[in-house]
Amino acid sequence: MSHEAQSLSPRKAVKRRAVIEVGEAPTSPKSAGSAKKTAGLSSSGVLSPIPKAVKAVYRVLGESGQNTGRLAVEAVNQAGDTVLNVIDLKQLSLGKLDDTAQFAIDADLYAFQSRKGANELSALIRQADKLPCYIAGRDGYHRVDYGDHLIEFFVWRNLIHVFDGTTPPLALRILQGLPTYPPPSGTLEDWKSEVGVLVARNPYMLIAVLAGLTALLHQAFGLPKLVLMFVGPSSQGKTTLLCAGQSIVTSGKDIETFAGTTKGIEAKLREHSDAPAFMDELRQADVPADLVKLVFDLENGASRKVSSGSQQVVQRGALRNGMVIANEGSLAEITLTSQVKVHEGTGARLLEVRIQAPHGAFHVLPANMTAKQFSEHMKDVTSRFHGAVWDAWVTLIAKKAQKVRKWLAENLAQVEEELLQGLQVNNPVTARLVRGMAAWACAGLLAVRYKLLDADRKVIIAAVRLVLEEHLKRNVHGSHSIAEQVLGAVRACIDQNASKFPPLAQFHSPEHSGIFGYRVGHGEDAEFLFLPSVFEQQFGQKYGSEATARALKDAGYLKCTKGAGYQYQKRVPSLGGGSERKRFYTVLARIRFD
Repeated sequence: MSHEAQSLSPRKAVKRRAVIEVGEAPTSPKSAGSAKKTAGLSSSGVLSPIPKAVKAVYRVLGESGQNTGRLAVEAVNQAGDTVLNVIDLKQLSLGKLDDTAQFAIDADLYAFQSRKGANELSALIRQADKLPCYIAGRDGYHRVDYGDHLIEFFVWRNLIHVFDGTTPPLALRILQGLPTYPPPSGTLEDWKSEVGVLVARNPYMLIAVLAGLTALLHQAFGLPKLVLMFVGPSSQGKTTLLCAGQSIVTSGKDIETFAGTTKGIEAKLREHSDAPAFMDELRQADVPADLVKLVFDLENGASRKVSSGSQQVVQRGALRNGMVIANEGSLAEITLTSQVKVHEGTGARLLEVRIQAPHGAFHVLPANMTAKQFSEHMKDVTSRFHGAVWDAWVTLIAKKAQKVRKWLAENLAQVEEELLQGLQVNNPVTARLVRGMAAWACAGLLAVRYKLLDADRKVIIAAVRLVLEEHLKRNVHGSHSIAEQVLGAVRACIDQNASKFPPLAQFHSPEHSGIFGYRVGHGEDAEFLFLPSVFEQQFGQKYGSEATARALKDAGYLKCTKGAGYQYQKRVPSLGGGSERKRFYTVLARIRFD
């Protein structure tokens, strides 16, 4: 089997570890006189062995195998519970005993619960033999480089699942007190018969489950990330779709909303890395713009700069969650009233699925059930049967990690081709989006392969292809909602400010203050030459200048000069006579009439 820590709770791991024996070390002559009075010292005035309750002392390593300057002490208290305390050596060298004192309290080491006792316990810990150890401080995927060894494992429900059942050359432990979900309700077979069978018949539900399963594979196997967002009016069953997806991890009755601060939501997401987050109503956030940025930073793997309690700015690691959202409005509608800057490629990181099934969010209803009744039924069964899928998923993927990695390498591109068969996708943004959807399909095929989901390949591919085809129908030219919003904003800007584009012949006229640019030609054949500074002010702060220009060019409304990027070089009159070249963002007037 695996190393002592694989798939074992810390308590079980301790039971399999021998007590570390620590040799005696002499005290200084100065302290020998009072040694007999100090707890833990022998009659000869030398340090006694480390307390038997202490099972191990570790040298804590980082993910790159580097020394972190911390020790970890593992003990069993009088209640039989394992405690693991981390001690900062720098603080210890400065005479600060807070960490040691806390360990004495947690481990019920009464003889050392005093200043003198804490000092002695610190000395005993420093002199103990120290084993190398990595401590996982979060759920999800971990990768540790230790010498010539690469150690990969998942943490879930305070258990460690080492990839392929290998025996690591160092101890693996979990920081005590990590948040965890409630235990599963019902068995895997219960979920499959009561929930899974209904999920497999409804493509939108199935997509929610597939997107959730994929969250475990992003970091460990390098699969592309994609946010899934269901969009549609209220009372269509969007929340029910989230319930179905969330049931693979926990109860479907407790769907989180975006109500609250971005910091609070981020804190919740950080509790469980490499797991799905099912969230309802994006518009409920205190500051929707901040939250939209959070979502895209998450899917882009970006770290975040945040203010700590001491008002210092610290760098936090990237969020690592899969995200499934339900919302009444589209992303374009949400950002329309905010100042969020949407970067180019946003459309490749979020798939909007507009609810348009025969029964709201549902394609197939059980016999003698209305859509409303089916929605209530799904909420009921997902509240009673949940969690077993994710437990089995984590265990199986870790156990078969090498096979999974090989299977994905051989099948991901093939699945992508299968999704695109007969479809025309020429836009690079949409092509990236399809790769994310192929990852969903692969996760589903693996779940079928390992008997977590009762469906066949045709059902999985058909569900993913359905939402892909719906996306392509709404975006004939490969554009997306943000592009449509950009075009609308440029069109409105020109319509509302046509007088601020005087003829180019008046380039140096002193009467033209507060202008947006210049105009060449008339009617549908005209060209509007935006000053670069105005273009940035009007569109760049919200959408990004490059993203705006790209959307205009893709739609055929932007005139560019070769070698000038998205700008156009135009000769304009110079003050000394003659002409000179200036660069503009040149928008064709056809945008106003199409």
